[in-house]
This record gives sequence, structure tokens and C-alpha cells, in this order.
Amino acid sequence: MGHNPKSSPPPECLAEEKQKKSGDYKCGDVLERLKEDFRNKCYLCESKAPNTINVEHFIPHRGDTDLKFDWANLFLSCGHCNNTKLAKPEYDHILNCTDPEHDVENRIRYEIKPFPKEKAHITALDEAAEVRNTVFLLEAVYNGTTPLKSIESENIRKNLLDEIIRFQKLLYEFYHCTGQKIT
Repeated sequence: MGHNPKSSPPPECLAEEKQKKSGDYKCGDVLERLKEDFRNKCYLCESKAPNTINVEHFIPHRGDTDLKFDWANLFLSCGHCNNTKLAKPEYDHILNCTDPEHDVENRIRYEIKPFPKEKAHITALDEAAEVRNTVFLLEAVYNGTTPLKSIESENIRKNLLDEIIRFQKLLYEFYHCTGQKIT
């Protein structure tokens, strides 16, 4: 959930669709722009190229047309994370990874040990309400809240572990091939 600046200006189709009775905020190039802005990763769990893609309203629109079509409010999410967040009031105020002032990377610590069945530990580094709410949401995302969500979370952690192992192998090969010493 590091900083991801949103592209600008907003896709032109959003203003047009907002005027329609049943307009679609997934119009035009919205999906491609979100894919680029979020590097084809879910903004919460950061799964790469998720199998299920949702356009998440960072602040639930609850019928508010302005929020529904606000480019700054549209985020790329996987189905697991979108369903976990699911417009729950406690997640209305979380850290925004597109806002550099929220400084997400210095306000939350992730600890995911490289063991298949280990749960993720997310720690708030300050006491702000949006930090605590973000920690609760990320704990639900990475550890699950129901039997089904727990299996999905385990799959996310497994994929993350696979990525860590691949990265460690690349590091080993780099240091082995270059003769550099690890200090």
C-alpha cells in the first residue's frame, strides 16, 4: 500500500457518464488507466495481476453521484479486498495510498514471515484513527474474517511467499555472479 499517484486529467467519459441516469464509472479507458496507475496491482493486498478486478470506491459513494464518478475516488482492487472492505463504515476513513501526505509506508509496518501458515502482522506506527482503521482492514485482508476469506487470505500470503523466494534467489544469483560480499 505504498504511494501510487493517480494520473490526470480524469478520463473524459466520467463527466459524460455522470450525466446519465444509469451511467457507468468503468467507461472508456478508466480500467486501463487504473491498471497503469496501480501497476496492475490491488491497492490493498498488492496482488499482481489479480484474477478478479473491481473498481473500488475509496470512499463509498452510497448513492452520491459526485463520489461515484470522482476519478480520485476510483481505485483498482481485487475481488477479495473489495468484498472485505465492502462499504463497512469502519473502513470509510483509511489511509489513501494516492496521497503522499498520508505517508502510508511510514505509518504502518507489515510483518509477513516467510512461512506458509504464518498470519500477517500489521502494526500501526501512530495513533491516528485512519491508521488504526487501515490496520484493521489490512489484517482482515491478509488473515481473513470468515472461513472463505481465510482461505483467500492464505492464497494471497502463499503468492507473496513465492514472490519473496523468487526475489531471494535473484539476490543470491546476483551476489554469487558478481562476487560481492553481503555485509
